[in-house]
Amino acid sequence: FAVSTFLGIMPGGLVYTSVGAGLGEVFAQGAAPDLGIIFTPPVLLPLLGLAALSALPILLKLFRKGV
Repeated sequence: FAVSTFLGIMPGGLVYTSVGAGLGEVFAQGAAPDLGIIFTPPVLLPLLGLAALSALPILLKLFRKGV
């Protein structure tokens, strides 16, 4: 139970950590906080990675059905 919980929580934890580090990097550069921060690579890439991980079960199910 503990191992599977750890494996299930790790991807989200890594993404949240990466996004926080990316936001810290953007703010350290002196950029004003606006919605455009989301589209900087240090923030956008981890979010896209999380989206890809979220879509993986759906893609695997479609692949197994042969669609």
